[in-house]
Amino acid sequence: MALIRRNTVFTYSSFVGTTEYYFDVTYDGQGGFSVSNIRSSSGAMNPLTPIPESVMNDILSAKDTVKQIVGETVVASGSLTFTGQSELVVTFASGTLNNSAYRVYFTTTDGTEFIADSKTADGFIAATANPYGSVASPKTVGYVVYTTSQQISTSGGVLTFDTSASIVTVYLSPAFQTDTYRVLTSPVGFFSSYVTEQTRAYFKVGITVDDSIGASIGAGPPYYVGYDIIVG
Repeated sequence: MALIRRNTVFTYSSFVGTTEYYFDVTYDGQGGFSVSNIRSSSGAMNPLTPIPESVMNDILSAKDTVKQIVGETVVASGSLTFTGQSELVVTFASGTLNNSAYRVYFTTTDGTEFIADSKTADGFIAATANPYGSVASPKTVGYVVYTTSQQISTSGGVLTFDTSASIVTVYLSPAFQTDTYRVLTSPVGFFSSYVTEQTRAYFKVGITVDDSIGASIGAGPPYYVGYDIIVG
């Protein structure tokens, strides 16, 4: 049997108010990317209904994120079964990694957010804000662990927010010759992050923290957000 992977599909969601929009980003394995199956939480989109601008921006960010993912090498993958826990431990096979500079991407059937907590070279904790699944109705969470095999972003780093209301400015030195670059943000925790302003000389990042979720997991300031800058 000759098994050939033809396409890889990544499903994302984007909120506008209380409405959640879903869309698929497909990588064809030959360098091509496409977006399809755009729908809302109420069902298929009417082709005559315009897509909100913020969702279009998220689609562009999702495509950039997928480009980052496919430029990385898979070192481990698997699935976890949650029966009411909020976290489970993943342990790597001996010798899989020698550092904790890896990324973990989770997939769920209902869009529940997971993070990789307490990462070490030996493994990590898959965590979510609330108990997930139950003994009577278990839920499966897929995960893939990546290490970077090529660098797509021009630069990146980690930002620290002292309060949930603060804005962090990143100055570009030297300044870019274009302002069409994109900034991908990755919050470390159960909150959202976004770019509030962008010029050739700097960009600003803000966060929105749900205090009820933060309290439930004992989270609080400082908050950390990773970022990557992509030009072109």
